[in-house]
Amino acid sequence: MDEAAVLKSVKEMEQSVQEYVPGYRLRTDAIIDGNQVTIFIEVEGAGDYLPTYSGNLDIMTAAGYV
Repeated sequence: MDEAAVLKSVKEMEQSVQEYVPGYRLRTDAIIDGNQVTIFIEVEGAGDYLPTYSGNLDIMTAAGYV
């Protein structure tokens, strides 16, 4: 696995998601362990319909497999 390419891709993904999910950000840098990549994210709402921080959003529990 090209770790530099993976880290670059994760940063690009973060920027892309931020365009349509306000308050989305990575909590830490990506953690690479063998062929597994783990990221921790935070989504902070605007506080209009839900509380400012809603930790149980579907996006928080989604997992991607390559």
